[in-house]
Amino acid sequence: ERVGLVLEARERLALEHADDDVLVLRLRRVELEHVALRDGAPDDEVHALPGRHLRRRDGARGLADEAPALGRVDGRARPLEHERQRPGQRLDHDWIKKHMPTDGSVRFDNLTNSIGVLVLAGPKSRDILGKITRADLSNAAFPWLSGQMIDVNLAPAMAIRVNFVGELGWELHHPIEYQNHIFDALMAAGGKFGLKPFGIRAMDAMRLEKSYRLVGTELSIEYAALESGLHRFVHLNKGDFKGQRQLAEWQERGFANAMVTLEVHDTTDADAIGGNPIMTEDGTVIGRATSGGYGFRLGKSLALAMVRPDLATPGTKLMIDILDQRLPVTVLEDSPFDPDNACLRA
Repeated sequence: ERVGLVLEARERLALEHADDDVLVLRLRRVELEHVALRDGAPDDEVHALPGRHLRRRDGARGLADEAPALGRVDGRARPLEHERQRPGQRLDHDWIKKHMPTDGSVRFDNLTNSIGVLVLAGPKSRDILGKITRADLSNAAFPWLSGQMIDVNLAPAMAIRVNFVGELGWELHHPIEYQNHIFDALMAAGGKFGLKPFGIRAMDAMRLEKSYRLVGTELSIEYAALESGLHRFVHLNKGDFKGQRQLAEWQERGFANAMVTLEVHDTTDADAIGGNPIMTEDGTVIGRATSGGYGFRLGKSLALAMVRPDLATPGTKLMIDILDQRLPVTVLEDSPFDPDNACLRA
């Protein structure tokens, strides 16, 4: 079964005490390595999951764009210079700076070159990480969605049990000078498990199978947070917060969109990439795809899309335009792969 590793640039925010009186807002766009783990040895140079090598049905590798994991993310296959920052990152920077206190109590720092992240993910990740740490990685001691400071071989790391591919795994946040040491230790420990690099587009394919939203596509200033399906994270009854009144008024008026996961039928050589019109069978445009790609664990062409709320019910039949072809799509339940998160909780 398949294993892999990927590098991307990533944004991270943290509010830290510079001293007793001053808080420091630190921005980290860090190098991120993803290690996906499965049993056995791979038989191709780019793999992600068991028996599902990342090769399209026509023989070409085809996967989508970037994918995030925890916190604010601006994924790319390389660090971007300040003048080439993605629109989502510029938007975040602008908002934070405009709302920072002006009394000097908060400072905005860019820690791009200071912090690294390695993400270990897959059914054997506990076995591999357990070989190079003394920390207890059991579910009882280290449950899903928790974090702890641990040693990884000889390096300190903040381990957080999350990832963006929907498998058992940990993010390992560490001072950048330890990155090679941690990487080498993981690769050595994972050798007998077939640990191999995989690309950022592989991670994107897997996040589509989990219906994970991406900043700049599903999450943007075009849509309300509740249109994007963030009901678990945005509660209007938790007290006053910026945008609460406007969001409540928007909800009262009724939202124009609802986020759905779609299965695309009858496509053999192309997938949705985002921006594709979504239509009823008579050709009426009722939404658009925000991103798409091929789900190799499911063996299905998938798309995430914003559609009219009355057409967001699972089982609804619609149409999508891909390369000037109108193809049938079906609205699926969210997270078509492992909807109960059994893999993440393993």
